[in-house]
Amino acid sequence: MAQYFGEEVIFNEDIQIFKSVIGNVTGNLTGDVTGNLIGNVTGNVTGNVTGNLIGDVTGNIVLSGISTFQDLRLNGKFFDGSNTFGSSGQILSSDGTKTSWINASSANVGSATSIGINLDSTNTSRFITFVDTSSGNNIVKVDNDLTYNPSTNSLTAGSFVKSGGTSSQFLKADGSADSTSYITASGTLSNTLTMNTSGTGLSGSATYNNSGNATFTVASNATSSNTSSTIVARDSSGNFSAGTITSSSFVKSGGTSSQFLKADGSSDSTSYMNYNTNFTVTYGTNSGNTTYVYPPSGFAIGDLVGFIPSRRIIYFSGGVDGNDTMYNYYSVDSGNGRIEVTSYTSEQRDTPSNNWLAIWRK
Repeated sequence: MAQYFGEEVIFNEDIQIFKSVIGNVTGNLTGDVTGNLIGNVTGNVTGNVTGNLIGDVTGNIVLSGISTFQDLRLNGKFFDGSNTFGSSGQILSSDGTKTSWINASSANVGSATSIGINLDSTNTSRFITFVDTSSGNNIVKVDNDLTYNPSTNSLTAGSFVKSGGTSSQFLKADGSADSTSYITASGTLSNTLTMNTSGTGLSGSATYNNSGNATFTVASNATSSNTSSTIVARDSSGNFSAGTITSSSFVKSGGTSSQFLKADGSSDSTSYMNYNTNFTVTYGTNSGNTTYVYPPSGFAIGDLVGFIPSRRIIYFSGGVDGNDTMYNYYSVDSGNGRIEVTSYTSEQRDTPSNNWLAIWRK
């Protein structure tokens, strides 16, 4: 085996190098190189390199075992264990065997300062997430019984608890709590529901059946007097009397809108004329065969609702027999805004006179 201690390189056989190699190396360099290798290497370098490797490497550098780098700069692509370099936005992850480029949404991140949010309106139940504490790193959790539908805005949970609420309150639709005391029921529904009630002015029992009828029997506290905060008692006929009763309306069984409810409880179907401040009655006496009556001040001929003419004085002439005629009538002259009264007798020796009465309403 030849040994070389100068600067010239001969490749006709294997050599051992103990000094720097300056220039190009063509072929395979097998063995250990201690010192500097300056120049281009065309071929394979098999063995350990101690020192700096400066220059371009055309081809692949295959490293077996663990490689330690203090600083690393990549000017091109980083290939993973499947020999792919990924796409824009992907991150490098380990699958337990090799490295692999994956989408960021597929990453199992143990700690993150923010997460991606997407608007959703799908008509399906979504699980609501929650964590153990209000700060720090927590595992995001869900409950199988706590869901929300973003399409119908329906929140489903095993129970709803209002902060500060008690078991004696009711939760209203606006989120407020209702502390009103309501009648409660006890017993088992089997054709009849028995209700036990109590409270100021109320005691007794109630029954309800499946036909929809309900009755209430008062055992005490009922009174027939007009007493505040007490129940009105009925007599043996089912009637009651308790002073003044105030209501927004009273409806008589079988009554109609054209009837009036009288003080004795009966219905009155009589047609009555309304009276108000725009109602007036006029009357007078006219003389002549044809006379006229005009509306009073503030009224028009269209406000006339009734008129009654009558003979006041009749002057007969000659003998009155079956051939004579006497008449008295009126007509409304809307064009001239007046009432025309006509009075005539066939045996008439002087001008007759008439009484009249007119009713006006605006």
